[in-house]
Amino acid sequence: MQMAITEIPKRSGAGYIPKVGFRNDFRLMIHQRVLKEDLVIKRNPAGKVNDIRTISF
Repeated sequence: MQMAITEIPKRSGAGYIPKVGFRNDFRLMIHQRVLKEDLVIKRNPAGKVNDIRTISF
């Protein structure tokens, strides 16, 4: 198992994003944050087909 934590810079808000890798094909990211401004995420299509699933709520 691999784990990395990214902290939100104080100028942007507060919180963190831990990323846990259980296997090469199974990773989990949990966003725990409070931002000072709205965040809009725009994703580009993948360059190649993959089996990655993203669930956001």
